[in-house]
Amino acid sequence: MPPQKRPYIPKTKGCYQCSRRRVNCDRAEPQCQKCLSRGLECSGLGVRHRFENGVASRGNWAGKADMQAIYEDEKDGVLIRRARKRDHARQENTAKRVARAANKRSNENETTRNDDETRINAPAVANVVLEEYAIDPIPEPRDLEESLEEIISANALELYSASSSAQMVGELCSSSGYDIPWPIPSNIPSWKTQLFQLFSQHISYEMVAVDGLHNGWRHLILPFAQHDELVMNAVLTVSAFHFRLNVLGSDQYQFGSSPQCIPDPNELYKHVISGLKQQHQLDTCNIDKKHSVLMTILVLIVGTMVTGRSDFPFLFRMLESALQAVGGDDVLGSSDAAAFILSQVNKLRVYSAPLLNEETALQVISSPISAAQLLNSLSHKLSFNPESAVVLSFVNDLVQQALDIYLHQFFFIDSTPTETDVADSIARVQHFKETLEAYPAGAPGEQVLIWASFVAASGSQTEEHMEFFENVFLRHYARNGFGNIRRALEYLRKVWAREPGMRWTSLLADAKFLVM
Repeated sequence: MPPQKRPYIPKTKGCYQCSRRRVNCDRAEPQCQKCLSRGLECSGLGVRHRFENGVASRGNWAGKADMQAIYEDEKDGVLIRRARKRDHARQENTAKRVARAANKRSNENETTRNDDETRINAPAVANVVLEEYAIDPIPEPRDLEESLEEIISANALELYSASSSAQMVGELCSSSGYDIPWPIPSNIPSWKTQLFQLFSQHISYEMVAVDGLHNGWRHLILPFAQHDELVMNAVLTVSAFHFRLNVLGSDQYQFGSSPQCIPDPNELYKHVISGLKQQHQLDTCNIDKKHSVLMTILVLIVGTMVTGRSDFPFLFRMLESALQAVGGDDVLGSSDAAAFILSQVNKLRVYSAPLLNEETALQVISSPISAAQLLNSLSHKLSFNPESAVVLSFVNDLVQQALDIYLHQFFFIDSTPTETDVADSIARVQHFKETLEAYPAGAPGEQVLIWASFVAASGSQTEEHMEFFENVFLRHYARNGFGNIRRALEYLRKVWAREPGMRWTSLLADAKFLVM
């Protein structure tokens, strides 16, 4: 007969001190007699806590008992991150890899950034700045209007300093890395050439993580516009808005004052909208016409970034309606143009959700499919480029952190946040800040971190974080001169001044302008 197994009898555990001395505890309470007879302090039979009086014995929290002391340094009041995902050494090593990758890219193709005279340089926010992006440091933040006006007068006018259209076109075309990707016909008016080159030089660069031949905003949109009037007019409209806003400043622009060589962008905009309304029966038209309508709307949405106006919800609804009218995402084909359109639509669906509706944003951002589509759109055509791997790693990390920061606000939607919840929110923003600081200022990829920075900035609760993100947006505005950056700064001030207990996610849903 096989031996019978003995019934399982759980071990009777005594106090911690007896277990350390390997003796059988008598399990007396509140202290066992074996410990008392030997003059030892007995911890009893309850759960043994590894802390004394609520104070940690080692680590960053050593000697600190209250929430304020846990998250404040005794010297500067600097927040100590509680949920550290990677240590400072790893961030420094990653920053060095970014610098090496950018320098390698510069050495292999020095002509790709020969536009120093025509681009607006980005002020640095860290001591680690690549040599080819070396610039003066950003001024200390003062009044928002004063800072923005100085940027407009000191930086933006450098982009359009040429007095004549011919001179400006010649200067723009001298930068081979960002040229119009086809020969310029001699019969095209100089102002159109100027606006096309502006779109290629400045606007298309802002739309991708790493610029190059894969940039569909330059190498798909502009060639398509050459033989499609609707897309051409949309490109001219967006470039004209950028030209006027940066030359004249927003105050002069509102009164319609403008150089005679460039048409009124408002009239160009009305002309494009009128052309879109004339497009009927999209489900039966050819594939080029479907691509034309969708590309036109996408370009106009970029125009809302340039102007900062509140017509983005209207254009986004038009985009979704047009997609539905042509038969959905699956009927666009498998061409590069179709892949480009779908990648931009997927990106807009995620980025626009928090700015339009809080409930929809929760559904979209919490969806793993939507998050994956967003990250894929950011790495469109870059998956097999080893030089872009480090940049994409940084970008994806920061975007994912922004998604987590947004979703974290809904964990206590039906209750008042506790001190631990508040501390966790602050730690998340601090982690985002430290990751962004490890990214060299002016390096490729920072232009696609505006949305992620806006979300993280909205969750800021300390003066240090607010000042940091204000400098970040001033730097972005100095680089691209987009009106949505200015509106984002103004809106952040509103979010930071909200009443206690109000969720910042509910305020973002009232923004109605595109931050991207």
